[in-house]
Amino acid sequence: ECFKSLGYVVEAKVVCASDYGVPQNRYRVLFIGKKTDNANYEIIFPAKSTKPAPTIKDAIGKYPPLESGGSSDIANHEAMVHSQQMIEKMSYVKDGGGRDDIPEEIRPQKGDIRKYIRYDSTKPSICITGDMRKVFHYSQNRALTVRELAAIQTYPDSFVFLGSKILQQQMVGNSVPPLLAKAIADASAKVAMLEQKVTNLDAVVADLQNAKAELSAGLTELQSAVAALKADNKSNADAIAKANAGFETKSAELSSKISEVS
Repeated sequence: ECFKSLGYVVEAKVVCASDYGVPQNRYRVLFIGKKTDNANYEIIFPAKSTKPAPTIKDAIGKYPPLESGGSSDIANHEAMVHSQQMIEKMSYVKDGGGRDDIPEEIRPQKGDIRKYIRYDSTKPSICITGDMRKVFHYSQNRALTVRELAAIQTYPDSFVFLGSKILQQQMVGNSVPPLLAKAIADASAKVAMLEQKVTNLDAVVADLQNAKAELSAGLTELQSAVAALKADNKSNADAIAKANAGFETKSAELSSKISEVS
């Protein structure tokens, strides 16, 4: 109702980033609106990719392995430092496993159930957030680096994040994956294109209507001219007939006088 009062019609749809080439099951509600005075086109949501969703391994398998606290020459590819206790807990969790893999005597009993799990290398990643410190690499005993998290979000390696490690993770986790943003932009571009086509079509229709009106006016003028010509022709024919009749009368009179003289 608020959008309507502002002159917009809005539609909403739940989308998952992995349907648009993002190696991550990231669900979001997408709102798209249009002006209520433009009813000539429909709202278009981004079309899903026809290709299988890439896995997390597809996204980050190219980066060199790191140990806790390790670094590399790749921007933002630096591992956080984990305690020995945390590394021990990680070591028990298998690819795609969770906290139940950790022996009960050292298993965390409280906290977010999305923590103390290991990414499944055969599937798209779970949703990336601003804090992924207790979600482990599928084959290495550490959390993912900012570079790896950014790759899951589909940022290119040339995009460098600055600030503290926590701030970098928050920037990555709170952002819209570029590939999803592109899909939304492409859908918006289609709407804009349709709107332009409708505008162009309206102009063509207006031109045709003007041409029809001009043709109709021209036809009326032509009909009037034809009627006038017919009237002139009839008038001329009447004058000729009258002249002929007068000539014949005079001829008869002259012939009669000649006869009398003879």
